[in-house]
Amino acid sequence: MSQQQAHAQRLHTARQEEIGRMKQRFIDRTEALGLFRAAVLIVCGVLLLVPQWRRLIEDHVGVAIVPLVVLSLSGIATKHLKRNPRYGRLVVFVGMTLDVCSLAPLVAAANGLASPLMGIVILYGILFALLFPNPISIIPPLTILPATLLLSRFVFDIPSARFVDAYYMVWWATMAGVGLYIIVFLTAREEKQSRDILELQFALKKMAVVDERNRLSRDIHDGLGGALSGLIIQIEFLQRLAKRHKDPPLNEELIELKSASEEAIDEVRRALTMMRDEFQLVPQLEKMSQNYINRNKLPITLSIDGEPAEYLSDEQKLTMFRIIQECLTNITKHAKASSVKINVRFGDETSMIEIIDD
Repeated sequence: MSQQQAHAQRLHTARQEEIGRMKQRFIDRTEALGLFRAAVLIVCGVLLLVPQWRRLIEDHVGVAIVPLVVLSLSGIATKHLKRNPRYGRLVVFVGMTLDVCSLAPLVAAANGLASPLMGIVILYGILFALLFPNPISIIPPLTILPATLLLSRFVFDIPSARFVDAYYMVWWATMAGVGLYIIVFLTAREEKQSRDILELQFALKKMAVVDERNRLSRDIHDGLGGALSGLIIQIEFLQRLAKRHKDPPLNEELIELKSASEEAIDEVRRALTMMRDEFQLVPQLEKMSQNYINRNKLPITLSIDGEPAEYLSDEQKLTMFRIIQECLTNITKHAKASSVKINVRFGDETSMIEIIDD
């Protein structure tokens, strides 16, 4: 996997984790909404059952039954559909809006904006902000303020002075606005902290991977690299002995063995550069061509046109290197060529390798 692909995969994983976290947060807050609905149902039920409190709504007892029905239906719909990926949030939003609308006549009948039941509407505004942290979410509970005022005056005939209504309107609107600001502010900070934690986790994982790669590269360099270097020294000693005893076949085998050992060391070094994300195609091609020229006495003309484009991943660059390496190995072993030309061209959309021997 290339660095770009790995980075894209990490970003995708981070997004999925963030989406999952936000979904779970929404589910948890809908649980709080369910508890609040239950509390409101109890308040409405007590209001109907206690005679002294029922006088607050006098002859308009029926307006307390509507919230009981709406809250119950909204709670059932939310409980069964809140996890639906397509309609869950919409059902919760519509259900809460209907809750507030059904409570407006009850609040209006219980002394309008001066009613203690106005606290329920304000708490609904806070729940709107918790579940939907957006300034638009405060619109449904705020629209209930003028609706309650109109209902209390023109439907339930509750007398009040205009300046008193204006005071209550400003008071409740201010409380709702302050609550919304606090919730949105805290939610934004919470999300920022979550993103910072995720970025720190990825940075720590990356550091752990880098440390492990460095450890492995040191082990390979010190272990396998040292063993191959020792093998080459022993081969050179045997070559001197073979020359002294005039054994050409043995000397040829030792030359081939030494070449294979040197190629193995190059492969180890190349693997180490790949582990350290330091693999560069053009320098590696130039180095490999020079090694073939020195070891096999094979004249190689390497021509490189352009630079590796961004569309080439590290895996594709390594594949291009392997193709050229395999071709040179076959030419050396089987073609008995006296010259080789390698042309590499990097285009904007495609790259081409051309290998010609005589």
